[in-house]
Amino acid sequence: MESVQPRFCTSCGAPIQPGAAFCTGCGAKLAAATPTAPQPVPSVAPPVATAPAQGVSMADPNVERIISAAAGLSMKAGLIKRVQYTLVMTNYRVLFAQTTSEMLKQNVMQARDNAKAEGGGFFKQWGAQISAGFNYADRYLAMTPDEVLAETAGNWALAIAAIQKVKYKAGMVGDADTPSTPDKVVIKTADQKYVLELSGGSSNATRQAFIDAGLI
Repeated sequence: MESVQPRFCTSCGAPIQPGAAFCTGCGAKLAAATPTAPQPVPSVAPPVATAPAQGVSMADPNVERIISAAAGLSMKAGLIKRVQYTLVMTNYRVLFAQTTSEMLKQNVMQARDNAKAEGGGFFKQWGAQISAGFNYADRYLAMTPDEVLAETAGNWALAIAAIQKVKYKAGMVGDADTPSTPDKVVIKTADQKYVLELSGGSSNATRQAFIDAGLI
């Protein structure tokens, strides 16, 4: 946009005609109009980073973290013996945490004592014991992977990178002629196959724990 020449002489104050080089009142030379410098065009502002929506995980993928856990699984150890496990899934490994009958008993008693300390009566304490039995795997969700492995000397881990396939096989309810078969989880690596039977708890919850970890 062109600038507008001053309307009055700066020397005598007489009105100035547009385009005049000299003041008609005092003869003073008039300064030429100075072009107005163009106004800078504002640049587009960078997008503002917004906070993640509530509930969206921003966990560092380089840090191992526990995703889910499934209790009530057993695996053969020899011809007859079976070892009970709670499988704890992380973003890098499957942790095999041995589960003894004594550990299960302690977990139930701890739930009862907690309910009692909170003023709960007989029925609340009884309900807490039942819930603790069904939700045993939840205790591992508050632990770190290292704490899980250090819980007992028999705990061990299997790297997810080494797993080729995980399959969940639903069992069958038998009848008078056909025995029942348990649900199974088969974990296959390049050189070994681990077959675990669901010996307790909810089969739906166990299967969901593997789905949450992206293994099936």
